[in-house]
Amino acid sequence: PAERQGTVDLWAGTVSVTIGTGLTEVDFTNTVGGLGLLKICKIAGSGVTPGTRFSFAIGSTTLVVPAGYCVRDGLMPVGTVVTISELSSAGTVASAISVLPADRQGAVDLNAQTVTATVGIGVTEVYFTNVSR
Repeated sequence: PAERQGTVDLWAGTVSVTIGTGLTEVDFTNTVGGLGLLKICKIAGSGVTPGTRFSFAIGSTTLVVPAGYCVRDGLMPVGTVVTISELSSAGTVASAISVLPADRQGAVDLNAQTVTATVGIGVTEVYFTNVSR
């Protein structure tokens, strides 16, 4: 029963439960492949100064990535589909968006400056290239 559940630690794969009268059952659900790392990279295209800071939204999380660098968004279960959106920046526009490995790339919308990517085993890298307007 749910009221017997105690602390759950997904990273450690543990749960504490209170044993009571009758059956106490614990179910674990594993994801295939474990966890993968998501990296967001900003490429400084024509007219963009390296180091210029750009903001990205991934769900409710906002990341700042300087042009010429990558920032890790953290570990996610393999198979997670994420939408990454570049927030508008004055004077620049996204000219290219890609995901490596390429088979993890979903829909790209340059006008909306968004891409979907599927987190895979190892590292999934998302590249946004901006140029001056």
